[in-house]
Amino acid sequence: ICILAMTIADKLTLGQKIAIYATGRIAGYQAFSGGMLIFTLPLSLVFVMTGLDVYYIGLSMVITMVLCCSGRLWFAQKHASMSILRWMMSTVCPTVIVGILSALSGALPRFLMYPSFSRLVLSTFISVMVLVSVAWRYVLDGDERMVVREKVRKIIEKITG
Repeated sequence: ICILAMTIADKLTLGQKIAIYATGRIAGYQAFSGGMLIFTLPLSLVFVMTGLDVYYIGLSMVITMVLCCSGRLWFAQKHASMSILRWMMSTVCPTVIVGILSALSGALPRFLMYPSFSRLVLSTFISVMVLVSVAWRYVLDGDERMVVREKVRKIIEKITG
């Protein structure tokens, strides 16, 4: 779960990372980012030395990645004029809403069926369909939908020859 949380945090701020690199002013960002990521080791050591379970090392990795991503947001706002509020409203909120709706809908078969392979297949199918339909309707704008349609069309053409 910790690796998944780190990956999600990293991918949500990938645009800011690219914007920072595009400005060419990366020294401060790299120093901050490297420092935060190196901070994982002493934080993990503190967790273990205080008697916490070794699994808290994963938590220290998540904490430092979130701090690194927070710094990424700040540097992108400072160097590339990227609004943190706009990022929250256009990226984080839709992603969280789609994730919650998909997870809740995927959990429905759990309450209606006994554990089985068919319940797994149905849960997966429902989750994916809700994710795709909600993301298509409420997350993607017209230009993004057009790009997706074009990519799907090219894939179909490649498959059918």
